[in-house]
Parts: sequence; structure tokens; C-alpha cells
Amino acid sequence: MRAIFLSARDRLRAEFASRLARDTLVVFFFSGFGRAVALGKEMLVAAFFGVGGLLDAYVLAFLIPSLLVNMFGASFASALIPALGGASEKNGAGQAGGRLLGRALLAQAALVALTALVLALLPVQALRLLAPLLTPERLALVKAMQTTLLPLFLLGSLSQTLAASVNYRGNFRGPALASTLNALATILVIALLHSTLGIQALVAGVDAGAALEFCILAWLLRRAWGGLFHRPTEPPNQTRQTHQTRPDRPGGPVARGQRGFLRALLRDWFMLALGASTLAVAAFVDNLIASTLGEGSVSALSYAWKLPSGFATLLGLTLSTVLLPYFTGIVHHAPAGQLALASRRIVKRLLLVCTPLAVAGALASPLLVALLFQRGRFDAQAASLVSVVQACYFTQLPFYLLCIVTQRMLQALSQFRFLLLLQTGLVLLNALTSYIFSRAVGIAGIALSSTLMFALTAGISLWAIRRQLHVRAQRTAA
Repeated sequence: MRAIFLSARDRLRAEFASRLARDTLVVFFFSGFGRAVALGKEMLVAAFFGVGGLLDAYVLAFLIPSLLVNMFGASFASALIPALGGASEKNGAGQAGGRLLGRALLAQAALVALTALVLALLPVQALRLLAPLLTPERLALVKAMQTTLLPLFLLGSLSQTLAASVNYRGNFRGPALASTLNALATILVIALLHSTLGIQALVAGVDAGAALEFCILAWLLRRAWGGLFHRPTEPPNQTRQTHQTRPDRPGGPVARGQRGFLRALLRDWFMLALGASTLAVAAFVDNLIASTLGEGSVSALSYAWKLPSGFATLLGLTLSTVLLPYFTGIVHHAPAGQLALASRRIVKRLLLVCTPLAVAGALASPLLVALLFQRGRFDAQAASLVSVVQACYFTQLPFYLLCIVTQRMLQALSQFRFLLLLQTGLVLLNALTSYIFSRAVGIAGIALSSTLMFALTAGISLWAIRRQLHVRAQRTAA
């Protein structure tokens, strides 16, 4: 028995000796703590605002800024880090890398500012697409809150890139703590101002949290990248005649390289943003359909997704961090059959772990809603409604995480076009099934439709992976 224990201990030490495993654990635990604080914020919002038309207006106002943060922030950061890696490989990790990052941040800031201006000038009636049945007064409130949430879009988008750039330099704790402090600042502002500002206290808290996180990340970026943003000084003996040959002058090789870097970065960002916006359409459709089911339906749907999304996001982030480089290494360096063996093993373990978690969450949904939300204006009737929808959302957890795994496999196999076509087709199917199911069973039908979408995505992706592995095996045999 002692020998078995020592052997298991040695295997664990070997697993966690790698930097990838250590960084993954840091992301998991610090993100988990941040999710717990964010859940506390949702509990406070439930106590102060309950389920009703005012919170519906906030959720609808938050939709577009949150989507744009994902498109202009997360997608831009996902395109930037590989581009910086390629630039460092060509030019070395010197001052050129910092100047490229600085130019990328300026380009992102310009894109974000221009989009924010367009959003601010958007007429009120354009927002009726989010909720066709809203009264003019409530629609005006949605527009006013959306305008007030523009700092969240501006600072949140840039914060995504700042956090990714700090992570790129090896600091994973700082950005995770900055996100946690964001949630804490939001809680503090809501608690202090809800009695005087009402629902606007929620908007003020979100903006204040985003501003605090941005400031912390800007400081962390300066520390992580040091003096890389500063232009190198010329040697004192450099003459005026040599200024035209400097590589960082307009037309020099580094300047041309920087322009090529930005073009490639924007092209990659556009593809990623297109995929992100396609998936985000499902959330817009769900809220649009919920808005036709009566007052409070949108906020009830939002509450029901909070806890399942916490598990899904945390576990999905961990899987995304670990599996993409793992699968990529197998595709390029391991025998042809190794990916099939690894994928079957990971899928089996994922289902063995996540299926009991999903069942337990669905069964305990009434208790969880009562413990987390049922207080203040969040009464027993609201708790009963939210618990049913939350149980339906819990059932999609294994399928959602299986989608994460299969997407990483397909990305390692360079099947990006197939992924985009699959996402587009299933989003359209989700819109149809959400409408049909919601008419049959109410708000819970929207959650059931999402479960169906993720199940189909995972199933079709597994079929595509099997087909790709068969093709690779035939090529190897030939």
C-alpha cells in the first residue's frame, strides 16, 4: 500500500512539475476565487432588485456592451498573443516586441473608441430589436443605461488585452486578482448607492469595477514589460546622414514589419471576432424570446444561468488552457493513432466527472436558488421559476465542456472553417428550437434549447474528428 501511495505521489509531482500544469492550477484557483466573489455580487443584486422590469432593462442594456467586450477584447487578445510570439521569434524579445504591443494597443483603442461613438449615436428605436414588446419609456431606460455602460465596453475591452499581455510575460496571479477586485468594487458601489440611485447603482458599480481593473492591469503591464515601450536612444556619435537607415524610421524594415504585423493581427482578430459574434447571437435570441414571455422573464433567465455558467466558465477555461497545446503537440509530433486514443480517454473522463455534477446541480437547484437568491425582493415565486430554468441549464454542462474539448481538437487539426460553419448552422437551429420550446414549456424551454444545441455541436464535432483521424490514418498508411 505504501508503495502504491509513493508511486501515485511521484506521478503527481511529475505532472505538476511542468510550467503548463502550474500555470493551469493558478488560473483555476484564482479564477475560482474571482467567480465566488462575482457570485456574491449576484446575490446582492437579487436582494436589492429581485426579478422585474427594471432589472430586465439592465440585462438588455448590458447585452451589446458585453458582446462587444468579447469581440473587441477577448478576440483581439487571442489574436495578439500568437502574433507577439511570432514577432519575438523573428526579431527577438527586445524593444521591438514592446513597440509592436504598443502599436497594437493603440489600434485596439482606436477601434474601440470608434465603435463606442457609433453605439452612443445609435437611435433608441434600434434597440427594439432586443425586445420588441417594451414600452417606449422602458426602451428609453435601456438606451440610457446602455450609454452609461460605455465605459465598461471601453475599459473592459482594453483590460482583456492588458491581462493577456501580462499573462504572456508569466504573471497569471495579477490579472486574476484584478478581476476579483473589480467584483469587490462593484459590490461596494452597489451597496452604498442602491438606496439613492436605484437600478442605476448597478450601472455605476459595474463601471467603477471596470475602471479599477483597468488601472491595476495598466500598472501590471508597465511592470511586466519594463522599458519595452520606450524608443531606443541614438548613440551620441550618430550623424544626421544615417537617420534614413534607422530600422524604426518610416519605410525602414521594422516599420514595414510593424505594418505587416498589424495587418495580420487585424485579419486574425476579424476571423475570431466573427466566430465570437456568431455564438453571441444565441444569447441575443434567447433574451429576445424571453422578453416576449412577460415581465421578469429576461432577468429570471439571467439568474438561472449564473451558477451553471460559473462552473462552465471555470472548467472550460481550465480545459482551454491545457488541451490546445496538448492536442497540437500530439497532432504534429505523435504517431497517427495517438490523438484518437487521447481523445477517447479525455472524453470518457470528462463525462465521468461532469455527468454526476450536472445531475447533482439539477436535483439541488431549488435549494441552491433558495440559498443564493431568495431574500429581499426575490420571493418564493421567483425562486420557483428560476430553479426550474437553472436545472435545465445544469443539464447542458457535460455537453458544453465536451464542446470545449472537441473545439480544441478541431483547432489542433486546423479545421477552422468547419467550426465556423457548424456554429452558424446550429445558432440558427437554436433560434428555431428556442421559440418552439418556449411556447411549449415557457422560459425553461430556452434553456432546453441551449442544451440541445451544445449536444448537437459536440456530436457533430466528434463525427468530424473521427473522419479527420480516418483520413490522417489513410495518408500515413499510404
